[in-house]
Parts: sequence; C-alpha cells; structure tokens
Amino acid sequence: MTRQPNETLFAQHLADISQRTAVALQRSRLDGLIVHAGETLGLFLDDQHYPFKPHPPFKWWAPLLDAPGSLVHFSPGRRPTLVFRVERGFWYSPAALPEADWPAAFEVVIVHSLAEARAALPADLSRTAWIGDPRPELLQWGVAAINPPELLRRLDFARAVKTPYEIAALADANRLAARGHRAAAQRFLEG
Repeated sequence: MTRQPNETLFAQHLADISQRTAVALQRSRLDGLIVHAGETLGLFLDDQHYPFKPHPPFKWWAPLLDAPGSLVHFSPGRRPTLVFRVERGFWYSPAALPEADWPAAFEVVIVHSLAEARAALPADLSRTAWIGDPRPELLQWGVAAINPPELLRRLDFARAVKTPYEIAALADANRLAARGHRAAAQRFLEG
C-alpha cells in the first residue's frame, strides 16, 4: 500500500528536504547521497519473507511502502533520481509506482537488479554517501562512505522538524487510527 500524498504539499516537502540535505552534505564535505529502501528479509531456512518495511530515511524522500531494493540518489542542484527496483520472476508480485503525480518530481529509472541500479547511478560516486544496509557490493561501487555517522546525525536532526506534508500525513494517520479505536471500543461494548 502506498500513501497518495497531497501533490502541492509533497512538492514543497521535497524542496525542503533537498535544501536540508544539501546543507548536511556540504557540512559533511560530500557531494551526493544514495538512500536505500532496504530489502525483504527472509525467514531462516525457509523461502518466505517477512513483510517489507522501508527504511525511514528512504520514506522521507519517497512515500513508497512497497519498494524493496529501490534507491533515491540526490545531488544538490539536481532533480533527485528514484531508482525503482521491480523484481522479475514467477514468485514475485512486481511492485508498481502509484498512479499519482508525485513521481514526476523525480527522475524515475526502473531497474530489475542491483547491477542495473548501479548502472543508473553516476559513474563517479567517490564523493557520495550511502545510507542504508551496508552491502558488500558497495566496495566495488566506490562510494565515499557507508552510513557516515556525522552525516547521519545531521540528517536525523533535519528529519526531526516535520514539513507541512509530514504533518498532514500524521493527521491522516491519526484520523484513521481514531476510527479504528472507536470501532474496536464499540465492538468491545457490544460484547
């Protein structure tokens, strides 16, 4: 399930977080950022997976709840790139971008593998930080740093101040939760 954001609020949200990230990158002496959505986690000794939950830094950029393996690449002064991974194969239900206007704020590249994701990124990542699961492939990718603590602190601090888009999303979530709690209370009272 993917939340359909208010398009105007999302555009301002993206502008705000782009500015905050640009400041964090400059202070950390970096030129760019790759944010990883995370991967599905498999059950030990089984072919099933736990439900996917995207990493919070990824959700800050892209309101996608079904995007394992996807990336957001950001360099200040450029439109962010959403590298959207779609699994192929018999056993996978392929993810799909929502039918909404917000993806137009990104340069969207659809890929089917980690190798294709790498090819969609700039060739030189020597001044680009990776935020997300530390993958062994990153050594060959040539990223400047994996989860650099100084940058993570700056980004965490920046994420603490909510944009109007995030405040609206929190209000929507609270309205839905209140309806659920009222319905549960009513059923409880009915026995």
